[in-house]
Amino acid sequence: MSRAAVVALSLLVFAVLTAGLLALARLDVDWSGWRPAPDAHYVEASRPGAVRQPVNTASSLANVLVGVGAIVTSLARRRPGAPMVASRLYGVWFGALVVGLGLCSALYHASLAFAWQWLDALALFGLAVFVTLHGLVRAGRLGPRGFVAGFAALGLLGLLPLAWPAARRPLFGALVLVAVAVEGAAVARAPGRQTWFWLALAALLGAFACWGLDGHVAVEPSGWLQLHAGWHVFGAVSLGCLFVHLRRGADGGAF
Repeated sequence: MSRAAVVALSLLVFAVLTAGLLALARLDVDWSGWRPAPDAHYVEASRPGAVRQPVNTASSLANVLVGVGAIVTSLARRRPGAPMVASRLYGVWFGALVVGLGLCSALYHASLAFAWQWLDALALFGLAVFVTLHGLVRAGRLGPRGFVAGFAALGLLGLLPLAWPAARRPLFGALVLVAVAVEGAAVARAPGRQTWFWLALAALLGAFACWGLDGHVAVEPSGWLQLHAGWHVFGAVSLGCLFVHLRRGADGGAF
């Protein structure tokens, strides 16, 4: 499949998923019976109806676009080389996590419910764990079975916020630091420039900056410019750059 066909198919699938979310906004959904998220403190005002925070909800879909593109690319463009391109397992797994992140984040901001907040956090944990384990696969220390087993074992960390919601953010921060350290060590050993890794890292820092500044910079609560939306968009850009980096591998080969 050509690159243009991959892009077109990705956009088509993304459009279908987006239409589904827009249909939700038109339904008479009552989230009041759901357990509210304990720390859903965002500048964007909570509105009545099926979508309580439309800007934060819509911006979450940037991750869906990146995830769909990763899945379609991984299914259509396999070749010898880095684990992400030699096996469909890793690319499809990565893409599914990113799609899940986008959808769960969108539903979380639509509902401000704890259940969707937890699933949103679970997808974030999964992505950090994925990057760490993928680095071990690339280093030859894990095979596909070890990757799946390790992911399942470390995925149990996602149960912690169910009992202790306050652990969500520090645990995510720790997992991200480990993932960046593992991938950064691989980049340091790799020949040539690793431009896509540094772009991913820069976008990640931009995402965390938006997340941290939300609530500390004056914006209109009912306006269309929200810093937390920047967390979603910069995060999606970071994941897209990371996907390209992982597909190119340590040798910087073809995408």
